[in-house]
Amino acid sequence: MEELYKQLYHLLFNRITDALEAMEKGDAAQGKSILMQAQQDAENLYIFSQEHSVIPFPRSKEIQ
Repeated sequence: MEELYKQLYHLLFNRITDALEAMEKGDAAQGKSILMQAQQDAENLYIFSQEHSVIPFPRSKEIQ
């Protein structure tokens, strides 16, 4: 379970950083889109891990 939380933390931290960078460039719509996708990806990762008792290997986009 600890590994899951680490993976969720990294996913969200990196995506929030990406969203902030987009907003700093004046692209609020892109920032919002990144945050919404991060929320969905984190939820899917958590649900999948609970249903299958495994943590899927993250896509390269999630490792940033």
